[in-house]
Amino acid sequence: MTADRGQDPGVGHVLNFGPVPTGRYGADGWIVAGVSGDTWLSAFVSLHEAAHAGLNGATAWGQLLGAMWRRPGPRRAVSVLVEACVATHEAYATHSAVMGVLGRADAPSVAGIRARYPSYGTHLDHALKAGPHARPDNLVRAVAADSVLAGCMQADVLDVSLEGFTASRVNARNYPDSLLKAVLGLGATFWDGWDRMAADEFGRGRWAELSEVGLRDEVGAGERRRLSALCSAYVAERFRAMGRPVLDTAAVLGALPRIAEQVTDSPVTIDRDPANLFDLESLRLRAPRPATVTEFGGSMTGDPMVVVRRASVWRRQHALGADPLPPGEEPVVALCRRSGAGVLIERVGSPGALPAAGLASIALTCARDAAWAERWKDAFDRVADVFLLIDTPFGESLDALLSGTTGFRYAIEPLLDGTGLWAYVCSVDGFPPLTLPCSMTRAAALRIQTGKRTGGREPDDLGLVVRSPAAARSVLSRIVAEESVVGEGHGAAGR
Repeated sequence: MTADRGQDPGVGHVLNFGPVPTGRYGADGWIVAGVSGDTWLSAFVSLHEAAHAGLNGATAWGQLLGAMWRRPGPRRAVSVLVEACVATHEAYATHSAVMGVLGRADAPSVAGIRARYPSYGTHLDHALKAGPHARPDNLVRAVAADSVLAGCMQADVLDVSLEGFTASRVNARNYPDSLLKAVLGLGATFWDGWDRMAADEFGRGRWAELSEVGLRDEVGAGERRRLSALCSAYVAERFRAMGRPVLDTAAVLGALPRIAEQVTDSPVTIDRDPANLFDLESLRLRAPRPATVTEFGGSMTGDPMVVVRRASVWRRQHALGADPLPPGEEPVVALCRRSGAGVLIERVGSPGALPAAGLASIALTCARDAAWAERWKDAFDRVADVFLLIDTPFGESLDALLSGTTGFRYAIEPLLDGTGLWAYVCSVDGFPPLTLPCSMTRAAALRIQTGKRTGGREPDDLGLVVRSPAAARSVLSRIVAEESVVGEGHGAAGR
């Protein structure tokens, strides 16, 4: 996993070795590349990047990074702020990802993950040492370590004006990595009062049981929340005792409107749903394939799929030779098929020229272009199966789809055997179905998001969602075979 230090308010990742899944986190989301049949390693990478985003979103230091990134001007201050939290960020993200897969069926062990990504061992060691001494899969230890690492990012750096901000205005003692170094220097003594505080909260008998619980053992949601709150309170008190007071998440969220006023004139909405975090994930499927663009001559050869993407997206998805496409964001309709090692793109210039094809994939952003849709909608009646590719934030798309409609169904299933790719497919009676290739972790998040918006509805069999499951699988398979990026973040389809 890599990020451009000094350019993105992310951190320098270490998970970038060999033929294994990798990731890249930046200001507006993250990309997962090399998704493979080893689904747990792919999940590990996805969770690692999500943890970076979550940590920035809920902490004072992360919000300062984001705000400084979005302000115009030199990036020197951002570079210094990034360098000041690299160890903390990596320890948190690595620990969160390891704990997310550890102990699950067929998932690798800690030693197995270390072997595949050898250079992140130091970051995991920092995280393990930050919590009370216990086995790696101990629930209390894991929650406590997360609390320490998040706490290191919570120094009060939000009560500043961003105008002319320089990193020197923050005391180096309050840098996240300085706080982490101080905690690690104290060792086990940092947790001297922990057992007594926890026993008072849960009762001695229950605390004796809870302190031995593993990550995958049954513990009620309410008790987990109490444990997390107690850990955070303990860490905050210890930091205060060290002369390094920190904020809590509520204080950070309360400061966001004021920070946003210094960055943008647009209204600010605070999204508290962690499942929506995965709207920031995109899949890098491959380097853009070489593509030849020609005008459709009126006669189909082979079995092309009609593809509608904005002109800028065609340029990002493919390595175009000659480029006769229009500038900007205009929707472009083309027949698309593999041609040797590359892709043949035959642009269709008018609705009347669109042939009777078998399959079509239309980016949702294009379908929502009122002028384009009005001009082309009748022409697509000549296409047997039309599918919309979700390339807008999922929650917004789903809310619009559900508004005033009935008959909603959705399915989530593996996309291609052995690839680690999954697919989300949903439909409402009378509308073309929507599709989205994604990682296994994002598929799980999409299921949670959909359940919340539909009263807990579970996925259906694909055959109950679409008229032709074979056509849906073919469209999804061809998207991942011919395009380079899927997802709305990082210049992916639709952005």
